[in-house]
Amino acid sequence: MGIFARSVGVELNKILIRKKYYVLVAIELIITAVIVLFTSENGLAILGLSFDMPSVPYIILNALLVFVLPLIIFMLCADLFTNEIETGTLKAVLLRPIGRFTAFASKIFSVALYVLLNLMTVCAVIMAIKIILGSRADIPALLAAYAISVLPMLGLIAFASLVSLTAGNSSFAMFASMILYFVTQGITVVSARVGAVFFTSHLSVYRMIITGNPHSALLNTLLLILSSIVLMSAAAFWLFDRKEL
Repeated sequence: MGIFARSVGVELNKILIRKKYYVLVAIELIITAVIVLFTSENGLAILGLSFDMPSVPYIILNALLVFVLPLIIFMLCADLFTNEIETGTLKAVLLRPIGRFTAFASKIFSVALYVLLNLMTVCAVIMAIKIILGSRADIPALLAAYAISVLPMLGLIAFASLVSLTAGNSSFAMFASMILYFVTQGITVVSARVGAVFFTSHLSVYRMIITGNPHSALLNTLLLILSSIVLMSAAAFWLFDRKEL
């Protein structure tokens, strides 16, 4: 366990020493703060639809889950997998007294930690502004929604790691991940029934949990997400374990 924790620390440090990942979070926080401050007085209008202040944190969360975090995850996996194979860094990592499974799992876990920190930071900014302004806030539900949203993001991390391990270079890995992701989202738009078989159709699963959907529907969705995570992670590790470095 100590070796795994140290390995996760090393992988997380690789993420945090890259300035672009700080910049991305800073941009998210600035945009979030502006939106929350603006809607505290004026509400939010999108495509002619008006949203009141309590719904704004969830609109922000949906935007993170569907657009922002997928792109960041694709970038992270391309950096930690494809780029390290390209540059020979991964070979140096495996010279340490750790197994391939530990190296693989620590990369996945470090990306998940970054995503969790990202979500919790945005959530903290929203709650702080709402509390300061005295706005109505259901803080437990808000915290639960942002925390639960890590689960479908794990599916995207497994998906992106699988694509990254099949790509020849990091740029192509990110591009291929984006194309495949938007294709699945497009299928969902065209046919919700067909799209429902993809875990990417259920990135906002928090809605089912905090709104009290039927247990059977929630269970089926969670099983789809979890099975997708397991299958793609297993396939990704199979590729990682057989990589010639």
